[in-house]
Amino acid sequence: MRQSRKTGYTQRLADLFLRGLREAGATVTDVDLTAQNILPCLGCFHCWVVAPGQCIHPDAMDGLLEQVLDAEVLVCATPIYYSP
Repeated sequence: MRQSRKTGYTQRLADLFLRGLREAGATVTDVDLTAQNILPCLGCFHCWVVAPGQCIHPDAMDGLLEQVLDAEVLVCATPIYYSP
């Protein structure tokens, strides 16, 4: 599992953005995907053929997909590393 840098610039910017949303009255759910147990796709097509829309993996994506579908706005923050 990857480590989350809670002191990095991306997290700082996300925190400021979320604070602004909350101050404006928005209901905000902040999810750190690096802290979630999400397994990679196997390409088995179980979610297409056997049980449409249901992954064979019992992981955190079940609950996260519900949150995404219920959301009016989805904001993703990810660092971009650059080295010339």
